[in-house]
Amino acid sequence: FRRLQIDQRLGWFLAFGAFSLQPVYQTFELGQINIVLMALVMLDCLVLPPRYRGVGVGIAAAVKIIPGIFVLYFLLRRAWRAVAGCGVTFVTTVLVSVIVMPHETISYWTHLMGAAARTGDTISSVNQSLPAVLARLMHDRYPPTVVVALVSVCGILIAAMAARRELARGHDLAALVCIAIGGLPASPVSWTHHYVGEAPALSLPVIAHRPAAEARGAQTWSWAQTQDKHTRPGPDRDHGP
Repeated sequence: FRRLQIDQRLGWFLAFGAFSLQPVYQTFELGQINIVLMALVMLDCLVLPPRYRGVGVGIAAAVKIIPGIFVLYFLLRRAWRAVAGCGVTFVTTVLVSVIVMPHETISYWTHLMGAAARTGDTISSVNQSLPAVLARLMHDRYPPTVVVALVSVCGILIAAMAARRELARGHDLAALVCIAIGGLPASPVSWTHHYVGEAPALSLPVIAHRPAAEARGAQTWSWAQTQDKHTRPGPDRDHGP
């Protein structure tokens, strides 16, 4: 909390408040590991000394590919040592898993990783990735690859531009929230419980010198992306944009 210039009591209040967010409570409901992985990312980017940075993001990406988007944080800071640390840690973690569980690891990287449908209906509105939104809007389970790639790249570029602006202001946490909001949707599959990375948006209004309008915007966008789609009535509740 001191690192973010937040009063400790208010910080704990916000931390408990985060449990009311759909990605957070659904992570517990489904027994997912998202919060642990996001904690690794936050510790890596905001707490660890520069010489050790990259380890947390590398481990998180090896466990679940999606957190790998946060290497963008180090790229924007031109922290090349941390970028290298991400890569080395990622490869090391995968090699260790090959030694410990060879069959399962090889099966995942050669077959299961590309079989996104094994985790559920990828065009359901619970999948809040940009490719899934495209599929629902175009009424095509497999929209053109070029269109999907273009939209995903645009999402990452917008996230990078917003994060770079925040880093120039010295707002590291806000930069991470920007990457979470704009980068995670670029993944082929981003279930709503993946968006625990947006929970820190709760703290943006109370961080010193944080413009209130921008903080509210980040919170509103985070809230809109992570509402539980199953609460909406009607026959099309699982296949809306």
